[in-house]
Amino acid sequence: MLKLIEAYPKNPFVRRFVDRYQYYETDKPISLKSIPNGKIEAWIISSGECQIWNDQLGRFDKSNDDSFYPASNKIGSLLIPNHLVCLNIKMNLNVLGMDFFDGFLKNWKSMSMKNLLDADSYRLIQNLSFLHKANIDIDFLDEIMFKALTKACQNKRLVQLVNLLDSHESVQSTNALADQLHTSTKTLERMTRKHFGISPKDLLSIFRFERATSHIIKNNKLVDALSFGYYDQSHFTKECKKITGYTPTAYFSRLKLPTNDLIFE
Repeated sequence: MLKLIEAYPKNPFVRRFVDRYQYYETDKPISLKSIPNGKIEAWIISSGECQIWNDQLGRFDKSNDDSFYPASNKIGSLLIPNHLVCLNIKMNLNVLGMDFFDGFLKNWKSMSMKNLLDADSYRLIQNLSFLHKANIDIDFLDEIMFKALTKACQNKRLVQLVNLLDSHESVQSTNALADQLHTSTKTLERMTRKHFGISPKDLLSIFRFERATSHIIKNNKLVDALSFGYYDQSHFTKECKKITGYTPTAYFSRLKLPTNDLIFE
């Protein structure tokens, strides 16, 4: 079984850009699927390896020991061939407004956490200094991420867009989102295609689904679809199938970890 320890930033500034920290450890081969979550994945592997399915080549490719993965509207396949020990950092999409992430959608495969963090911080993470017994030392990681993120500038329009997607459940349509940004739907479409590679409609769907499924996991009960912007329960079921490939019942039965975006195959 895959061990997961999850923690959330406490520093208010870091919390704006980092959704959560996750420590993964397994000593057995595991196949997983990643569910679209509206987050940028960043990780540093201390031991072992992870492989990511390459659609173009039709094979699993070994990931770098420190890598990024962009938000997507597609399910991803992951393979841990032997064992893995790593820290995963789920970043909110507003980090894309920072200078470091300029051109991220085109360049993410060649980008490295070594270039975001200073050498000492990177080494400490690889040595698992962020662990305190069986828990993540949040203050330690917050200090590292605060130092890294405060160096960057922000694209204000992009940050405003992500804040609307993430915080305002009342924004449920592309037109409403464009109105909030005081721009046209065509300009909004160009912005999301440029920075995320997907449409505004897909972004709205992913953020809404992430909020709904997080609520279900935390409260251990089926979601009131209307409270998250779905027309009815059948609309939620349809969106679940579209995003995850499974019905809600099948999807939640595969969630063996306390997170809503990794399922076991």
